[in-house]
Amino acid sequence: MENIYQAPASELVEPTTHNAFFVTSIRKLVVLYFATFGLYAWYWVYKQWQAYRANTGERVWPVARALFQIFFMHSLGRAISRRLEVEGLGRWDYGANATAYVVLVIASTALNFVVGGEAPGMLNLLTILVSLACMLPLTAFQKMANQACGDSLGQGNAKFSWANVLWILLGVIFWALTIAGFLLG
Repeated sequence: MENIYQAPASELVEPTTHNAFFVTSIRKLVVLYFATFGLYAWYWVYKQWQAYRANTGERVWPVARALFQIFFMHSLGRAISRRLEVEGLGRWDYGANATAYVVLVIASTALNFVVGGEAPGMLNLLTILVSLACMLPLTAFQKMANQACGDSLGQGNAKFSWANVLWILLGVIFWALTIAGFLLG
């Protein structure tokens, strides 16, 4: 005999309230990375791991993973690839992008130590170009993270906030001073 007072038996699934990863448009990523001379990458890595922790409940330290990002880019790529598989979107071969990012960050850091502000203009320019090249693998990461979260274009975070605009304005001033230094130096 059926108990009419019993709640219906069904599988309870908690809705995910967080994206598995930080979603943003590629345009916003590129503009903020360029405007901040690459400093945005630290924030970007932090936000990726913060979203991952919120979604999975894993005990990761987003600040540490941002500070030591070269050691965690492959694991971030692996996590994005796993999420793509879970969502039925296939696998992502992240290795080349993660390795390229790590190599470019190390090269950029090494060049900054070598240059130290006293090098000829061409070496300073090379340092800036290598630093900006780090943006290329990050855009590949972002495309896959957006796709894994069901927002391929990153429209959920495509608008620039007042804080973003402030960083862009500071970046414009810094870029102007850098270009003036090249022209006058």
